[in-house]
Amino acid sequence: MGLIEDLAAATGGKVENVSEPLPDGSGFAVVSYPLPKDHWSLNRPLDLEPPAPFLMDPADSRRNDVAQAIREAGKYAYHAACLSDPDHDPDAFLQNLIVGLIGYWGVPTKEEHNG
Repeated sequence: MGLIEDLAAATGGKVENVSEPLPDGSGFAVVSYPLPKDHWSLNRPLDLEPPAPFLMDPADSRRNDVAQAIREAGKYAYHAACLSDPDHDPDAFLQNLIVGLIGYWGVPTKEEHNG
């Protein structure tokens, strides 16, 4: 094994690609690393109630505009994070992002729900 493979193996990574030397003598390697076992994305909470820090009343006329703005921001975040798993549903990701921020569609607000 070469130096890059040794470094990747020592840190739990897997070499995906090593470039040929570039004209200026430099090069690059792509190494992937598994997520830590305690990573937030691997540990789903049992209570799936959305946090909704920006909870909006479902009847609020601005809700669709806010949801669309979140959807556009989510698309940017999705592409920036390079979520390319073929089994990943990007539309479900965006819908869940919206629910997580402003609450469920068509259900009472927390105040109405708690009476």
